[in-house]
Amino acid sequence: MLNGFVRVLHWLENGLLLSLILGAVVLATTQIILRNSGADALLWADQALNILVLWIAMAGALVASRENNHISIDLVQHYLPPRWLNTVTSLTQFATAAACGVAAWYGYHFVREEMDYGDVAFLQVPIWLCEAIIPFALCVIGLRYLVFGLQSVVAAAADTPSA
Repeated sequence: MLNGFVRVLHWLENGLLLSLILGAVVLATTQIILRNSGADALLWADQALNILVLWIAMAGALVASRENNHISIDLVQHYLPPRWLNTVTSLTQFATAAACGVAAWYGYHFVREEMDYGDVAFLQVPIWLCEAIIPFALCVIGLRYLVFGLQSVVAAAADTPSA
């Protein structure tokens, strides 16, 4: 049952990312056509495209994190003995989870401040709603890396002979 739930979540993430990319392409293409045809361009489209880029970046980070396929510097891992690899991997994943947790915390407070200001991004959409993806995505990524770290600890414990 859990695997089915996870598959649905992955499908939703992929669908969100695809929808955002398609929306950005359609909106940008529409703007170009309107500007080149001499018609009035959509006044709100440039701001909406900026917001779409933010959402695409965060949704892409969600997809990359679920596959544990993020940008990493693993130079040290090439020189470690195999018995230390899981330990270093788990420490790296816990550090990533902690960094995402801190960033999500500050992202949440940033969004709360934007709510208090009440600014509008475009078409009467509150700017805080456009920025809410920041703490949400960072929280999910942090939780994923916490789970990855725990899995690495279990793998390291399985590789270590008991005394």
